[in-house]
Amino acid sequence: VGAIAELGPFRVGYQGINMTTNPSSWNKVANIIFLESPAGVGFSYDRSGNYASDDTQTTDQNYLATLNFFDEYPMLKKNDFYIAGESYAGVYVPLLAQRFVNDPRGINLKGYAVGNGALDMELLGKSIMFFGYYHGLFGQRLWKELTTNCCNGSISQETCDFGWSTKNPACIDPVKRANQIILSSGLNVYNLYDPCNYDQGSWSLAPRYSDSTMQHAFRRLVKKLFKWPTTNINVTKPKCIDQDRLQLYFNRRDVIEALHVQESPLQWYPCNMAINYTEQHTTMREVVQDLATSGQLRALIYNGDVDMACNFLGDDWFVHSLGYEPTSEYRMWHVDGVISGFVQNFEHNITFVTLKGSGHMVPLDKAAESLHMITNFLSGTPFL
Repeated sequence: VGAIAELGPFRVGYQGINMTTNPSSWNKVANIIFLESPAGVGFSYDRSGNYASDDTQTTDQNYLATLNFFDEYPMLKKNDFYIAGESYAGVYVPLLAQRFVNDPRGINLKGYAVGNGALDMELLGKSIMFFGYYHGLFGQRLWKELTTNCCNGSISQETCDFGWSTKNPACIDPVKRANQIILSSGLNVYNLYDPCNYDQGSWSLAPRYSDSTMQHAFRRLVKKLFKWPTTNINVTKPKCIDQDRLQLYFNRRDVIEALHVQESPLQWYPCNMAINYTEQHTTMREVVQDLATSGQLRALIYNGDVDMACNFLGDDWFVHSLGYEPTSEYRMWHVDGVISGFVQNFEHNITFVTLKGSGHMVPLDKAAESLHMITNFLSGTPFL
């Protein structure tokens, strides 16, 4: 999806018939390897047919696949190498970077980037309530119930527990009602302000995200964020989203042959429901700290600021929770003189960036700004 709907050189056109060029493709500033992982994602497959996986196994697979690529193309080993990903790649990317720091095998790893990442489930679970209230999703009465029953006498990141470990029924009830607003009222949890078109009983907006993908992914995320069975929350399909064009395109016989994936037994789906995945990590704090103190890498953590699922506030809290001092003020950055978001630098070469008006898939929502951002990061150019 990242290759063909976000940051790659081409986008799939209407009804999966043709391709259009992406003028803001990241391959303008870097050669890119797109990796389908874990096995079962896209056309990648396991010869045994076993699609049970976890964070450790995925890290192993990604590490070996990357080494295999450089074994095939050893002349590229000398190039600077960066690892990037979004969403749950907030787990994949740091773990893979850590593996290369510990055993580089001649790979010239220079840094990593995580977009709207699931870097800390507890902080994302807490922050989504603050995000919702301050974006006008909850009234004063519900917010008062939340803060009175869940915040231990004062309202702050440290004192509010919106379901992560609370056993207080008086807290659980208003959190459930708040979640129903976020998840079941027709809001797009991956881009709060994304427009919708209502037509004959169905919601659609062609270039966005697939219903089945996002319903499945967000149910899993809710379970992780609040440590509740997802059957306790009515998670409806997010409205205004559709990726049918990608599914139509990738399952065309001529496309399969052109990609040389005829051996794959799988059809291409935006989300393979057959993968039985175990999330082993609830936070990447120690891993990111380990990478930071290695002194070898630069890190970019960026967020579209209207994504509710992996929201900017939770990831901002995560960066501050690392315990490193800011080396700059929290300030605006611009593209062609227009405010594109905010940025702050920290010790150990960590940069936190927001992109104004973008949802979960930053290179889709803010293509030109995302290219400017990754160009600055790769070149070490300050955000101005």
